[in-house]
Amino acid sequence: AALNVFDICHPDSREHCNVLFQRLMEGKDVGMADVMLVAKDGRRIELEGNLSVRFENGRPVSTRGIFRDVTERNRTEAEVRQLNSSLERRVAEIARAESLLRGLTNGVPGVVYQFEWNSGEKPRFNFISAGVESLTGVTAATVVGDPNALFGLIVDEDRDEVMRHIKEPQNLDALWSVRFRLRRPDGSLAWMQTQATPANETGRTVWNGYLADVKIGRAHV
Repeated sequence: AALNVFDICHPDSREHCNVLFQRLMEGKDVGMADVMLVAKDGRRIELEGNLSVRFENGRPVSTRGIFRDVTERNRTEAEVRQLNSSLERRVAEIARAESLLRGLTNGVPGVVYQFEWNSGEKPRFNFISAGVESLTGVTAATVVGDPNALFGLIVDEDRDEVMRHIKEPQNLDALWSVRFRLRRPDGSLAWMQTQATPANETGRTVWNGYLADVKIGRAHV
């Protein structure tokens, strides 16, 4: 016996096909149609195309459909949507974690930071707490955007020593400490002390540390 479209229509699409054909029989335009059929081997095939009906004396006498297989395209789009959804959830989780971290560190005297500087790369702060602004006169966002906004405040005589400690950590996982003078944007001079522990994270060297004003009397440069 000859097959008609409903014989090969996928069960999940049968009701939709019925609605489409009912609209066609009424002479209505169904536009671009999406249907699911069943292949001989049982696979679900997703199709996209156009349907039309020829009428004679007001009665439908034939139907015509031109479709293309969009199964792989739809599968790819579904995978992309799933990946995007996973990425959005991950971004939201990171944002919540960062908000929690900032909430915890913003109330701590001094500055908490994570700094990274690897061979062939520019130095960067992955994180620095908001206290850096009251301590140095430079905002956390400015320092994250340009580490030199902070390093440039270190007086010339002390800068080389500070950078040497950063470039050449003696031992990973060993605490190092250095004191230096810093000239704030308003011209005031302050003695700072930073302590940090360099660590190897997936082939990268990062410094997790703390910066504080040690308030050592008056200094002259």
